[in-house]
Amino acid sequence: MAGHHALYVLINGNNAGDVSLQLWSIRAVTALAFLSKLLLAIGTGVAYDQWLWVNLHTKTHSTGSLDSLFGILGNTFNFLALRLWIRRPAFLFLAAVTW
Repeated sequence: MAGHHALYVLINGNNAGDVSLQLWSIRAVTALAFLSKLLLAIGTGVAYDQWLWVNLHTKTHSTGSLDSLFGILGNTFNFLALRLWIRRPAFLFLAAVTW
């Protein structure tokens, strides 16, 4: 993310006279934005999985809640189990940031 910001600072104020230079700067900034989002999703996904396993070892859960807890990172319809997510705001936050 710092590289994305640094590239924007570097190209800020420069003349956009050369079309190919402008296209390559847009491509580079887009690639860095994608990489930033990818790394954020990986990091929050790993944090969600770790927090889920810690929580599973300390509390009992119903089978229906386990389906939603395990499936949230792959299926957004699991956000519809509102009662489950209200009782577990940390899981809701991590899942929302990952999406």
